[in-house]
Amino acid sequence: MKQAAANIRAGEDVAAAVASAADVVKGAGFALDYLEVRHAETLAPIASSRMVRWRMLVRAKLGRPD
Repeated sequence: MKQAAANIRAGEDVAAAVASAADVVKGAGFALDYLEVRHAETLAPIASSRMVRWRMLVRAKLGRPD
């Protein structure tokens, strides 16, 4: 997550950074429900981090499925 956030701050395409981070989370054994980058105030999806405050939202589970 830290690497994905750094990549986004450095100007990498948001979708590419999210896809890469999702692969890392899944590769670590987590069941990923979602990993998204959203506008910090409205939670609207964003395509670019330029001039926008954003948050990375993740929901993943480790362990036995329900």
